[in-house]
Amino acid sequence: MRKWFAVGTIMALVVAIPAIVWAFDPTGSSDINRQFFKFRTGTVTNSSTTFHTVPGLDSLADCMTGTVSATLSLQLSGAPVVLRIKDVSNAGTFFLEPGNIRVAPTGTTPFSFTWVDRVGINSFETFSVQWKTPSGGTTTAKAGDLLLQYPAGSGCPV
Repeated sequence: MRKWFAVGTIMALVVAIPAIVWAFDPTGSSDINRQFFKFRTGTVTNSSTTFHTVPGLDSLADCMTGTVSATLSLQLSGAPVVLRIKDVSNAGTFFLEPGNIRVAPTGTTPFSFTWVDRVGINSFETFSVQWKTPSGGTTTAKAGDLLLQYPAGSGCPV
């Protein structure tokens, strides 16, 4: 009986250890063959202390596999703001790495940052930019864009 328990434990570790290492590995690479962007013009403001979607920089959706990079560019002014990229897929809701980014505009500040993450194989993903102002002060975005770069998937469940 102990022999079978030992064999079962070893088999479980053989399967679990690579999965755990992959989950915590902070690197990734893919052959990028697709990009998708959205931009907004005009002014939008936010003074919420909880995350909300930036109007016009949401619902970028496609079938993909491997890694994704999301580059956000904004013209910001006003109170410090925290930004993140939300990813909703058939596997759940996630936030691209490295997560929340704090920006403290001085005057009108151009800002650009790239988030990255791994997505599932042939996974349908929907991305949105979210922001909040921790102090409750007003932050203004005058213009901006979100660019996604990723390998195309095929046969995604919608």
